[in-house]
Amino acid sequence: MAWEPTQDYVLDLKNDLGDRYRGRNERIDGWRALLRDDVEINIPEAYQTTTKDIRLGLPRIWVRRTVGVLTSEPFQVKVPTPPDPSDASVRNSASCERFLMALWEQVERQQHMTIYHDLAHYIAADGQGWLKLVYRPDTWHGMPEVEQLFEERTQVDELTPDEQREYLRRVAAWKRGAPSPFAIRVPDPATIYPVWGEFGLDSIIEVSERPWLQAQRMVSKLGGLPQ
Repeated sequence: MAWEPTQDYVLDLKNDLGDRYRGRNERIDGWRALLRDDVEINIPEAYQTTTKDIRLGLPRIWVRRTVGVLTSEPFQVKVPTPPDPSDASVRNSASCERFLMALWEQVERQQHMTIYHDLAHYIAADGQGWLKLVYRPDTWHGMPEVEQLFEERTQVDELTPDEQREYLRRVAAWKRGAPSPFAIRVPDPATIYPVWGEFGLDSIIEVSERPWLQAQRMVSKLGGLPQ
């Protein structure tokens, strides 16, 4: 039986990562305070009669310029190949790159969001940016079902070879006009906690605030209701 994390384990890990990444989050909070002009600047007494407040516009200008430079070129995806790659590995890498680029363009059109711009802003302002791919099975609601096309059959393996080919043809035709079942999010870097292991990145913990009912559904598999 595969091991599954308990609620206590997840909460302990969250607290440990919070301590480990406290310095990072404090730096991000400091940089964001500069962008919001929330940093109080001490004015020498000799200038207090003529100067009441100082606002720093340069940080925002630097971020805008950096975002403009980063987004001046189109978004690209690079899928690395293993050391000493074979011809098949090179072809697989190129195929993955083409698929991911097509997926990116379709998702951006569907969501009507400037995902690339938001990612570049976090990179410029906070020093790091993350993308989160979310599976949305409800997007493909209405896909042809076996029982809708063939009487008294509910599974693909119950069909004859000719019926299977016909079913797969209809599903493929339906998918070509359907939206992508994926969405891309640009999470706040201060809520992302990478867990590193001896072979690199093991997992990523995202800590965020959610509505109570949504949190109940999310944690039910991790040991019960949140406290």
